[in-house]
Amino acid sequence: MQLEKLLNARIASRIRFLCPDGNDTLKQNKLKKYRKYFDSSVHKWTELQIYLEFLRKYYPELPAVSSASKGELDLYDAAALGLIRQRILLKKTEDEFSQLIIDEAQDFGETIYYVLKQMLPGCYFTVMGDVSQNIRYETGMNDWEGLKKALFEKENDSFYLLSKSYRNTIEISEFAGHVLEKASQGAYRIQPVIRHGKPAEIHTVPQEQLPELLRRTVRQVTDHGYETVAVICRTEEEAAEVRELLEIAPDDSSSFHNGVMVLPVTLTKGLEFDAVILWKPDEEHYGDIAREAKLLYVAITRALHELYLLGDKEISGLMR
Repeated sequence: MQLEKLLNARIASRIRFLCPDGNDTLKQNKLKKYRKYFDSSVHKWTELQIYLEFLRKYYPELPAVSSASKGELDLYDAAALGLIRQRILLKKTEDEFSQLIIDEAQDFGETIYYVLKQMLPGCYFTVMGDVSQNIRYETGMNDWEGLKKALFEKENDSFYLLSKSYRNTIEISEFAGHVLEKASQGAYRIQPVIRHGKPAEIHTVPQEQLPELLRRTVRQVTDHGYETVAVICRTEEEAAEVRELLEIAPDDSSSFHNGVMVLPVTLTKGLEFDAVILWKPDEEHYGDIAREAKLLYVAITRALHELYLLGDKEISGLMR
């Protein structure tokens, strides 16, 4: 729109230069005719139409284009639309905030924080998270450098790294540390408080013996008096199979509760359990790459006191 104003002004200047002196009627007619030669406002575009035109022009191959055209938007679409609205259609934001607090910050990419900063320039931000637990590897944050560039503008903007872990025993923290090396290339190390417990137990048996091993391990940890036990699987499909093995109704897995829960790893972030049984943590389920390492790190660090790894194959190289 700014470019259109500039081009229209140049046309008007050219008309004034070319029209002969004394022929004001011709000059005025030409100025009127070409006054809005460039004028995209005739389309009366909404924020969504502007955004879709941008996607179609620069990213026509993306599935997001057809999804957004149908009105199916995600968080990153919403961020772009918010920025368009703030920059083009509003003189100022409709809502003013003085403080914005964001937890689990690693779940969003730096694009979100850039947009929030642009839309709320006078707002104070408190942003907390753990990039080692970014389970949305492609869209979330895997380090903090992009966030600093998006948010940090003033001298008193500060970044603090808190590495002390109060959740796990030393044995579980050290076991998780092997995975963390792969998850964050050693950039963010954890320092456990001094609280000892049992070492992680690894059990590998033939496939036909695995269901009975699972049932026996569940009985063992519940007999210890633990109130919360989680069997963590790689996918929801595997979690459904394990629930059948343990005769747990699907509805019992819908919300956090005492007793035994069976969950896919993506639903465990933010939770903690007295004991965790990690189901089939082999190379097939957790490959030796950073994306899988973050998922495995999340699964292991859900355990407060005891950790068991059950499978019919050798454990993933991430833990060796």
